[in-house]
Amino acid sequence: MVSSSPTCQPTEAPHRLESLSFALVRGCLGACLAVLALLLAGCGPGDTPPAAPTGALIVQQGPLSGPPSLVSYELDGTEPSALVPGPDGAAAGRWAPDGQRLLWIQRSADGTVALVVGDPDGTTSSVVATVGAGDTATWAPDCRRLAVSLRDDSTGAQALQLLTLDASAVSSLDTDVDGASPDWSPSGDVVVFAGDRGGDTDIVVLDLADGTERQLTDNTVGDTGPRWSPDGDRIAWASRINERKQIFVMAADGGAKTQLTVGMNGGEHPVWSPDGEWIAYQQAGTALAIMRADGSDHRLLDIVGIPTDWGPPTGSC
Repeated sequence: MVSSSPTCQPTEAPHRLESLSFALVRGCLGACLAVLALLLAGCGPGDTPPAAPTGALIVQQGPLSGPPSLVSYELDGTEPSALVPGPDGAAAGRWAPDGQRLLWIQRSADGTVALVVGDPDGTTSSVVATVGAGDTATWAPDCRRLAVSLRDDSTGAQALQLLTLDASAVSSLDTDVDGASPDWSPSGDVVVFAGDRGGDTDIVVLDLADGTERQLTDNTVGDTGPRWSPDGDRIAWASRINERKQIFVMAADGGAKTQLTVGMNGGEHPVWSPDGEWIAYQQAGTALAIMRADGSDHRLLDIVGIPTDWGPPTGSC
C-alpha cells in the first residue's frame, strides 16, 4: 500500500504580512514627506503656508529731467496702468482709505505745485492747497482730513498742517510742528512724521487731542519716511547706517526696533501691504523689492521707481 505524501496547502499569512509591511512603509514615507513639506513651507502642523503678496503698488516714476508720473503695478503680473494721465506731472500718490479717491502732488506747466484730490483716472479732481515740489500728504481714516508737510522755500523748514475737506472749502489748522512725510495712524488719533529734533531728523508722533509730541527715535543720522502698519501696531521707516539707508520696524510706542535690510542695496521709502504681512521698498535709489514684515523672503521686482502706496485699501469712510 502506497501512502501518499501530505499535500501542502498554501497559506495567506505570508501575503498578509507582506501587505501589512508595505502599508506601514508607505504610511511612514507619506508622513515623512508631509512633515518635510511643512518644514520647507516654514510652518507647523495645523498652519497654512503664508500667502503670496497681492494687490497693486503705486509707483512714482519719471526721467531725471521732466515731470514724474504715477503707475499702478498689479503684483499678479497684470499689465501696469497709468494713474492721473495728462501733461502735468504727478507724484506722492496715496489712496483714500476707502479706495475711492487718490491724492497726489501735481506740477503744472506754469511751475505751480499743488496738492490735488480726485479720481485715479484724473477725470475729476480739485486743488486742495498750493505746496512745494518736495511736500507730501496723507489721509485721515475718516477721508475728511489730510496731514500735509509744507516747505518754506526761504528757510527749507517743513511745517505740518492739518486740512479739513468739506463740500465748500478747505480749512487749515497750523499745528506749529516742524515735520515732513506725515502718516496718519489707523486709529485716527495720532500722526507720525519725520522732524528735525536737535539737529537731526527723528521719527516723532503727534497726539492730535492735546498737541503733545513723543519722539520715537534719537539718532545722529536722518530717519525718514515713517509708515504705520495697517493694524496700527508698528511703524516702518528708513535710517542711515554706514552711508546707506536701511529699513527698520518698531512698535508703535518706539520699542522693539528691528533692522530689516542690510548690505549695500539698503532700502528706503517703505510701504505696507494692505494685510500688513509685507513691506515694499526702494533699493539703492533704483529698483523696487518686497519682503515679509519680519525681514525675511526678500524679492526683487522688475520695477524701477519709488513706492508711494500699496492697495487696495481696506478701510471705509
